[in-house]
Amino acid sequence: PAREKKTGTDSVTAHLGGRLLEEVFLKGDNGENFQRGYLFYLARDGKWQHVIYDQKWGQYVFEGGLRADGTVVLESPEHDTRPGKRRETFSNVSDAGFDYRWDESYDGGKTWQVRWTVNYKRRTVPG
Repeated sequence: PAREKKTGTDSVTAHLGGRLLEEVFLKGDNGENFQRGYLFYLARDGKWQHVIYDQKWGQYVFEGGLRADGTVVLESPEHDTRPGKRRETFSNVSDAGFDYRWDESYDGGKTWQVRWTVNYKRRTVPG
């Protein structure tokens, strides 16, 4: 079945010299905030950690880093907030934006199913 196309605004603000990114996701025209995330670069470990707080599902935690093909892949532990594992993939990263994919696995990461894809486009807000 075809997925419904959804739109929203994801506001991202850099802190701590770009090592901490704060994300506030607003959906639709009503501007309802239903998710907030913090992506932090752990320099000592050479990896990223992404913690997402979601009104419906609670907290998600992802860790990972840059792969040889230029993508950044972060995975959650098994049964983080709900059954299964989750994986985020950031690709085609440029100053203009990036592609994002959220996958889920219910067999310990042997197979993955794409849950959604997003094409983020950078828009600078005057201020």
